[in-house]
Amino acid sequence: MKKIVCLAVSILLCIFAVGCGSDYDEPHRHLYMTNKTQPTCSSKGYTRYECTKCGYVVISDYVNALSTGGHVYDDCVCLECGDFLADEATVNEGFTFAEETDESGNAVYAVTGICSKECRYLKIPTEYEGIPVTKIADKAFYNLLNLQHVILPEGIVSIGEEAFQYCTLLKSVAIPETVKSIGPGAFWDCQRLEKISLKHVTQIGECAFLDCFQLMSVELAEGVKYVDAGAFDDCRNLINVLIPNSVRSIYIGAFKNCANLQNIYYHGTKAQWNAIYKYSDWGGENAWDAETGNYTVYCLDGELKKGERA
Repeated sequence: MKKIVCLAVSILLCIFAVGCGSDYDEPHRHLYMTNKTQPTCSSKGYTRYECTKCGYVVISDYVNALSTGGHVYDDCVCLECGDFLADEATVNEGFTFAEETDESGNAVYAVTGICSKECRYLKIPTEYEGIPVTKIADKAFYNLLNLQHVILPEGIVSIGEEAFQYCTLLKSVAIPETVKSIGPGAFWDCQRLEKISLKHVTQIGECAFLDCFQLMSVELAEGVKYVDAGAFDDCRNLINVLIPNSVRSIYIGAFKNCANLQNIYYHGTKAQWNAIYKYSDWGGENAWDAETGNYTVYCLDGELKKGERA
């Protein structure tokens, strides 16, 4: 069982702790993935640190609530802080659909858009006219400037090219385990997107998360074969990246301009990390890690500094 500890002391005391208690017998230094929860009108903000090796969790760095007056909700979204009542949200009216066939020849629907451009949240239906909804079409919700939250249902398998591009206020997207692919530019310029689960997504298109300034952590799924060109370019607050040993290639500018990148957690050995094809541009401006922070790669058998080989 994961342990949650609320500490008032500096998190650094825990980052360099050795051992994790009864849940993990092998002594080791904790290697933390970081997820930040912003304060709301009624709740404190905090940062959650979870060890990538043993699951040990530390919650710290609290930030006071934004106000004492409480939330002011309109259509499930707080007008003051953007807090979202996901459990109370209902499926929107006005979606448009296109009928397609899946790989087995069965009829399915793709969501192609919504009539209202003013919605602050989207809750996609599981079916339309009794037929499953399995896709978000290319450019389906392109440039919805008021959109802040998205709930995708179980059964959605793909998010199309530029589907949410330029949704600059988008903060959260609930992605089910059924989603396996995210198209090129799908979340390009979603500047306020703070967190997104990619644990089951095995294909991420080029520039999919370009200019997602608020992303702090990315965990790629086992089974991902490559990190496409510019996939996380200019995610300037990205600190932690978890990369599985299924990855064989990291392409041009994949993590370019991630100026705060500190930790890459790689689920393989140093030799396997070095064997990954990484676009170098001879150290030029289009290298996979051009203009990043001075990160450390944490492998199963040791550490590598930026640019270092075993």
